[in-house]
Amino acid sequence: MREVLPHPDSNPHRLFSALGLCGNRRAWLRSAASGSRTPGCSAAEGRRISRAPSSASNYAALSPDGTKIIVVGGGSGAAFWDAIEKKSLGSFPVHRDHGRAVAFSPDGQWAASGSDDIVLFDAFTRKMLSRLEYPADVWNLVLSPDNRWLVSTHGDGAVLLLDVMDPRRGPSSS
Repeated sequence: MREVLPHPDSNPHRLFSALGLCGNRRAWLRSAASGSRTPGCSAAEGRRISRAPSSASNYAALSPDGTKIIVVGGGSGAAFWDAIEKKSLGSFPVHRDHGRAVAFSPDGQWAASGSDDIVLFDAFTRKMLSRLEYPADVWNLVLSPDNRWLVSTHGDGAVLLLDVMDPRRGPSSS
């Protein structure tokens, strides 16, 4: 399992959604009720989305409304999936190396993927909006609750803060 989030519809019988990628590149989405335990990785235990792209998909994020998925992995691309219709929305070769992190903004407007660089997408059009080059690999990405800041962690220990509203300003670092 790569991502566990509060369930987007706030239904008390579905406390969280878990997005997993396991054996044979199957993506699955599971909603769990209070007190239920999440079983091992199996497409039969969740709602199968579809087969992941041909290169291994190791990292996934579910949009806050539960309708889209972004995945990255062994190839150089980021792929978007429609979680409701169970179909690919497109794969985009945006990185030079395999992907290591993905995230959606809390309002679902932005998506980001990280590898040897960070790419910010418009989550609705899937258009690449900006790219941030940094000399160390990305390990994790998260967007702030106000949707303005993208925080990234890197293999050299750096933590970068990028203003999503004005990515030309460049990142601040810790």
